[in-house]
Parts: sequence; C-alpha cells; structure tokens
Amino acid sequence: MFAVPADHPNLTYTLAQYGHLPGRHLLSELYDPFYYLPPGTSYGDHPAPVGTLLECWLDRNGARLIAVDRSNGNYVAFAADHPDWLTPAGEVPEYNWALYDVRVPHVPAPACRSAARALGSP
Repeated sequence: MFAVPADHPNLTYTLAQYGHLPGRHLLSELYDPFYYLPPGTSYGDHPAPVGTLLECWLDRNGARLIAVDRSNGNYVAFAADHPDWLTPAGEVPEYNWALYDVRVPHVPAPACRSAARALGSP
C-alpha cells in the first residue's frame, strides 16, 4: 500500500493509468486520522495519542510506502520521531515530498480506540 497526499490526484491517476498500479494499492491521506479529529488537533500538541492513531492507520491499511508533504508539520514531526518505523526511501522534489518505507508495529484495536477517545474523536 502506498499512502499519498490527497492534494495531488494527478499523481494517483498517473500511477493507476500509466504505472498500472491498481487503485486498491493506493491510500489517500484525505481520510487520515486528522480528518476525524477536532479541528486544529496536531501531532506536536498531542504526540502520544495522535502518534498512536497514525500508527494504527498505517498498520490497519497495510501501508508500506508513504509520501510525506514536507509542508505538513504533523507528518514531518511523526516521521522525525519514529525513524525506526519510517525510513527514508527517496523524494519527489516537484511536489516537495519525502518518501518513507513504512514498518509500523501492530497496534491492538483497543489502544487505537483509546487514543481516539483521548482526543475527542468518535
């Protein structure tokens, strides 16, 4: 699974159409954990529960590669705090993206639900 920022649908289309990468192998960050959190919630302000939710999301979706927009402070900080889970794999300078191989440990569902509740998410 390849997680891609939601603001570049042209890349998603190109990968599917010309790269013959089936859509089931692409994961949009449009509905990442931040989508479900109260507006303004950041990784920097709540690293433990937000980090758990990001870990749960990556694990649940089987993400093996993620493109991180370097202007997205939440993902940049998460990657910096977890070099054992996200290792640099390249970059896409045209979009200012860093690519990371993903190796997050499995998180039990109760821990994911607890982190969501701690942040006021359903």
